[in-house]
Order: sequence, then C-alpha cells, then structure tokens
Amino acid sequence: MTGDSRMMRAVLLSLMVYALGTAVIKWSYIQPPGAGVYHPFWIGSLAGGLIFGVGMLLAGGCASGTLWRAGEGHVKLWLALIGFMASNSPAGRAIEAAGLRESLGRGVFIPEVFTWQGTMILLYFICLSLILLLLWNERTEKFVAF
Repeated sequence: MTGDSRMMRAVLLSLMVYALGTAVIKWSYIQPPGAGVYHPFWIGSLAGGLIFGVGMLLAGGCASGTLWRAGEGHVKLWLALIGFMASNSPAGRAIEAAGLRESLGRGVFIPEVFTWQGTMILLYFICLSLILLLLWNERTEKFVAF
C-alpha cells in the first residue's frame, strides 16, 4: 500500500531459505517426503480463506494480531477473541462429524507432480518474480495506495 516492500521481500527470501532446507531434508530422506504435509482440497482452502478474510476485516486483524491487540486493551478485539474461542473448535468438530473433510477430495502434493527439484525451480521462479515486481513497484509507485 505504501510502496515500501522491504518486509515482503524479507518474507519471500525467508520462504526461499526455508523451502531449500525442507527440500534438502526430504531429498536426503531424513524425513519421509509426505511427513508434516497437510494438503486439503482447494475448495476447503478457498472457503476457509474467504471466512478468514471477512473475519479479519470485521475484527481488524488476524488471530495473532488480535491476541496482542486484545492484550493492549482493544475491546473490539476482546470480542473477536471470544468469537475465536467459541467457534474454532466446535466448527472443526462439526466438519469432522459431518464427514466433510473426506468429501472435499484429495489435494495435490506439488512434488509428486513436478518432483522436488522441479518444485524448487517453480517456487524460486515465483518468489524471484515477486521480488522483481516489488522492486519495480518501489521505483515506479504504480500500485501504491498512499
């Protein structure tokens, strides 16, 4: 929004370092390739993302932001925190009890499609492209809101 992309570039670089470390662990079979990977069907992710986005707009922040801002005394975020506590666990249990998790389908594990090496090339291409876009936007301010 402001044209300063230092934080986003740092996040992308840290994602690249993390992905490389994870790939080395998986390639070396120190850990099974699918260990720690949860890949639900994309419709569930889309629905969850929409619910999260609307909730974040209404509450004024995500869960971690809500926690620290509620600790600062923001009453609106106390209510959001109570809403998190009252809805998160029951909603998860309701999804499990209704059998919806299994009915959403199977997710795609990208390394099974492109191999770990191909996945790393794809990830690095996407991250580097985003970094170049961010640097371009800093210079030109084409997508700056204020």
